[in-house]
Amino acid sequence: MVLNLIIILLIIVATMIGIRWYLKRLDVVDDEDIDINDTGEMDLDYIIRDVKKTINDRQKRQVVDENISSDEAKRRRNKRRETKKAIRLATNGDFRSRKILRSYIKEIIFNEKYDLTNMIDDYIPFKNPNRLSGNDLFEIVVYMFNREYGIEGFSKMMSTYRSMWENVFDESIGEKRHFLGKQAIREIYDDIMDGDCDALTNNKLTFDDKVEILAFRICEKAFGFGIVDILYESNVDEIDGGVSGVSADGYTGKQTDRRVAYSYESVWVVYSGSNVHLECCSFESQRELIRVVSNIYRFNAPYVLSRLKAAVVSSMIDGSRIVAVRPPFADSWAFF
Repeated sequence: MVLNLIIILLIIVATMIGIRWYLKRLDVVDDEDIDINDTGEMDLDYIIRDVKKTINDRQKRQVVDENISSDEAKRRRNKRRETKKAIRLATNGDFRSRKILRSYIKEIIFNEKYDLTNMIDDYIPFKNPNRLSGNDLFEIVVYMFNREYGIEGFSKMMSTYRSMWENVFDESIGEKRHFLGKQAIREIYDDIMDGDCDALTNNKLTFDDKVEILAFRICEKAFGFGIVDILYESNVDEIDGGVSGVSADGYTGKQTDRRVAYSYESVWVVYSGSNVHLECCSFESQRELIRVVSNIYRFNAPYVLSRLKAAVVSSMIDGSRIVAVRPPFADSWAFF
């Protein structure tokens, strides 16, 4: 009987150790989901990873410091619960929770080690527009319109610069294809910064604006849906990702054929009844596209997207319909 009791205790201890190891492994995988290059340099990639690690560490930390008052301990516990809820809802696409999370991120990045006052232009090169990527330019432009027009900012930008749309007849679908290219978004950015955009009364980016944009970028990469986050916070009829181009998995011909676009470079919207390809935007890598597709449908999903069930019809937290697909059901990972 004693032997049986010892065996049972050993099984319980082994089970607890196994669960603890598994939970730790989940945290490691979660951190690795951020598609960045961990060079150790104090750059945007570093700050994204470091901020997410800081948030995760604070969520695990127990409030047991004897040097703080009971009121302060209660305040910290409430803050931790609020942040935990915001993270859970934010990763499901609740954008009110994203705002709470971005406020928390701003608190963290004002730590002196990030030296925002002197280094914010190193994280995103606001002072060197030639170094701004298509995603940088797009997010800055939409941010400036959202600052003035709220959720209608993207629509106002698209209508103001409709002449910048390019139209190409696509023989495969038998109709014109509209797209907003990288050169177009750069010209829009230059037009705004030169003070030639009549739709905006304020064409300046303050330090606080730069902090907002940086916090937005950290949140979208660490907890959000990447480049399409800013679109989901706008009044847009439909947003699609990964629905055109070839999958980066198993295709090596692009190095010799520059006309081929990867599916992770595919961001589409439906605006005023027109399908518009935002060629200025990109998920930047196959891994980032997979991360976004793997999370964007989860709020009300009937099952987990997998090779056996490679298509899921679900709904977002706001009730909108979302479909996520992956190989072998589709050629590429995508959502629409």
